[in-house]
Amino acid sequence: MHAPFDRVETWIFDLDNTLYPPHERLFGQIERRMSAYMMRELGVDEAEATRLRRAYWHDHGTTLAGLMINHRIDPDPFLEEVHDIDFAALDRDPALRAALEGLPGRLVVYTNGARSYAGNVLEALGLGGLFEAVWTIEDAYYEPKPRESAFRRVFGKDGLDPKRSAFFEDDHRNLRIPSAMGVITGLVKPEGAPLGSAPMGVAPGAAPSDADADGADAEAARAAHAQEAREERQEAMLRVAPDPAAEIPAAEAPALAAAAEAAAKTAPIRPPAEDVPPHVDYVVRDLARFLSALTDPGAEPPRPAR
Repeated sequence: MHAPFDRVETWIFDLDNTLYPPHERLFGQIERRMSAYMMRELGVDEAEATRLRRAYWHDHGTTLAGLMINHRIDPDPFLEEVHDIDFAALDRDPALRAALEGLPGRLVVYTNGARSYAGNVLEALGLGGLFEAVWTIEDAYYEPKPRESAFRRVFGKDGLDPKRSAFFEDDHRNLRIPSAMGVITGLVKPEGAPLGSAPMGVAPGAAPSDADADGADAEAARAAHAQEAREERQEAMLRVAPDPAAEIPAAEAPALAAAAEAAAKTAPIRPPAEDVPPHVDYVVRDLARFLSALTDPGAEPPRPAR
């Protein structure tokens, strides 16, 4: 096991957009059911329900938390109704299962989702039976990540040692408190995705909504990210390029050109360290590959975010 993960005894994973990629789009179903619930219970139209749903997620960590604070909604009927969805959109992930099975120590899920929903997602992904504990919003007494009280309650119930734990999550806000507690943190974002939080149900890189940056800001961020990717590839090509002052034997020229092209294609795309939130230790673009590399002595150790 590569350092610093060789000290990890408990591996903690968020569920949505972490153990499955955002393009699976389960949240699209959940959001529609949330909006329908809010229209009925609050007596608002669809546009207002959508606005409130996004605002509550942004301000309170979950839509449910905002509803409980502002409207005294009973959480259990809400959770049961909005999570009654079709899980056929999820694909089984044998590569991720193999990577998880190869980790030494305990495997734990901690999600802001409901208990029954978490079980259904894990079964649909082919990950059922792997996790020693599945902690959900009910276990935190409906307090969501990123609240410190939620983490302390769940971590306390689990009995884990934060300084001997690692946590993988798709929303960097939810890594701030664990990082302060000594947990190794990994931000899970697909290749090419910006590292900032996206509204629930909006895949990273997708068009922004009124809960996200405006169109001009999002376009500027995408352009900056593309430029960083080009520069990274150029640096990779320079690493394999010969000294320009040296004479290249004709027989070696094709091999050098092929090596440069391969380096350009495989160079990791990652924003510069200053763009990574300070509470993120690692940026994880492919969770299964990242975890597999940790236990492979012949693999290159994952690079820290800074």
